[in-house]
Parts: sequence; structure tokens; C-alpha cells
Amino acid sequence: MSRMRVFGVLMGLVPAMAPGQTSIDLRTQSKSIDFSAAASTRPAKTGTALPGTCAVGDLFFRSDAAPGSNLYGCSSTNTWAQLAGASVANWGTITGTLGNQSDLQSALDGKQPSDPDLSAIAALACPDGQILKRAAGVWICGADAVGGAGVGAYAASTSSATTWSVPGATHGLGTCDLVAGTYASSGSTFTQITPSALACNSSSFDVTITWAAPQSGRVVLVKGGGGSGGGDTVTAGTGVVVAGGATKAVAVDTAVVPTFLSGTGSLDFANITNGSCAELTFAMAGAATGDAVAAGWPSTYPAGLSGIMFVSSTNTITVRACNHSGAGVDPANLAYRATIVRSF
Repeated sequence: MSRMRVFGVLMGLVPAMAPGQTSIDLRTQSKSIDFSAAASTRPAKTGTALPGTCAVGDLFFRSDAAPGSNLYGCSSTNTWAQLAGASVANWGTITGTLGNQSDLQSALDGKQPSDPDLSAIAALACPDGQILKRAAGVWICGADAVGGAGVGAYAASTSSATTWSVPGATHGLGTCDLVAGTYASSGSTFTQITPSALACNSSSFDVTITWAAPQSGRVVLVKGGGGSGGGDTVTAGTGVVVAGGATKAVAVDTAVVPTFLSGTGSLDFANITNGSCAELTFAMAGAATGDAVAAGWPSTYPAGLSGIMFVSSTNTITVRACNHSGAGVDPANLAYRATIVRSF
């Protein structure tokens, strides 16, 4: 056969062989694939429902899922797992009131327990001349019960102070015609203390009260003269008691006004083995079960010990010390302080 005829036969076979060369196995016949210039790439299957079967390593793009949460991977045979956005809540666009965003509301509810008092107060809008007060267990707006129209009394706490001041904008009494009552606390007992001086700025109505010795307790300012009915008509408001006839005596209602209690006990714990706790007690007059105790720990309290304080019975504070140091600890005789503040 001549060379020309052989060449012709070979050229005739080329078209028949060409289709067999167009399919390429990228896994075994490629290296360093770069699709950065490709017009389009779709490496994952696409649809609106996950396939019923899959092999480990398969990918699926769910086109009807929220943006950012579309991609799924086959983590085990026939098991799909979301690969993007699973740990981030998709809030979408927030419109309308918070009550319509049930998902966001649930998240917020989990952060802060519901407080019926705060909810009731937030729903009120007191007009000028009225104050926010609690009556028969309900928060309401109304005229102040002391000193005629508008705010007639102001009370605040003081702690170990010889001077107490309040701006006129804070007490809101709008006058220097004031009666001041100061009451030092000792346990559950309040004793009336006469101030050394009371100064009031006639323009700003800022008030400063001074005592000869440091005082801890309550300060009450009452607008003198009352309203149009004169100084003879004074009605007690929350936390204030009034007694007397034409001359009124105004005092703190100790059954309502917050009580401040503080006590110290010297305790000598025996050796506390690692991983165990020990308890000792000291007396504090006025303490009652259920009171919240603010613990004051000694500055030399041993490292590796934790502890709590609580009212275990009337007038009794229990100190519980727990050892997490890894070895036994024998604390020295130390002074422990407990503080209780009862609010309205």
C-alpha cells in the first residue's frame, strides 16, 4: 500500500476517534485547576429539597433557603448538614412593633426576666403636677399626699456623712420653706437627729444639711406650710408618718423605709480539707431569713477558698467557706462583715 493511501486511511479515522477524547476525568487527568476566568461554575447540585440519598463529601445548594444558609454537605451516608449560617439567627428586616417579632422577643425575654412593676410603670405617663406612687398594690399617677399640690416631700439615704446635699432640681420642692428630719439607723431602730445647720439657696433651692458627727440613715425634707389649706393639713405619704395636732411631727415609717443592717463576727475556722466546706455563724440583730446578704470578706482571706454568707435563722449569719486550693487550708481567726439592706 502506498504511503499516500496509508495517510488517507489514517486521516479518515481521525473524526471517528475525536469524540472519544472530549470527556476528561478531572480527578485523574487534571492538575492545579483554575476556574477564575470561567464564565460560570456550579460545583454543587441545586434544588429546593435535599436529596434522599448522598455520599460523604457531596454538596447541595438549596435555592429556597435564606441567603447565607443555602449550602449543605453530606456528613455521613444519606445525612445532610447545613454548612453556612447554621449558628447565626437570620432576623431578616425588622418592621412593625417588637411584639410582631416573635423570634427577637423570645431572645430578649431570655435575657431579662419579666418585672411586672417595671412594666406597669413604663405604661404610665403622669401629667404635670402629679407623681408616680403605689396604692393598694397598683402603680398610679396622682397628687402627692404631703404638702398640698405638687411634690411635697423628698427622702434619701445617707451613710457615715457629716454633710448631705441635694440639688433643688432633684428634690423638686420648689421652695426653701422646708422642714428637715434626719433619722440615724441602728439595726431596725431609727433615732431622730437634730442637724447642726440647714442651708438652702433661695434661687436654686439646693439644700445642704450638716451634723456634728457622721450619720447613717434617712433624710426627709417636707415642704413647710402645705398648700392652700395651711400647715395644719399634712397627710403621711409612703415611708412617712405624721403625728400631732396643729403642730405636726413628721417621722420615718420604719415599717416601710429601707432598713440598713451591718454586723461583724470574728471566726476561726478549723482546717478545711480540699474539696470540702465548713460553716461558722455570728449574731447580727435584725437579720431575718430571706434577707439578701452582702458579704464583706477579710483582706487576708486565704487564696483557694470561696465562700457565701446567708441568714440561717433570725439574728444569725452563717459563713460557709469552701476549699478549692488542692490542699488543706487552716484559716486564721478573721473578721467577717455582713450587710443587709431591705428596700421598699
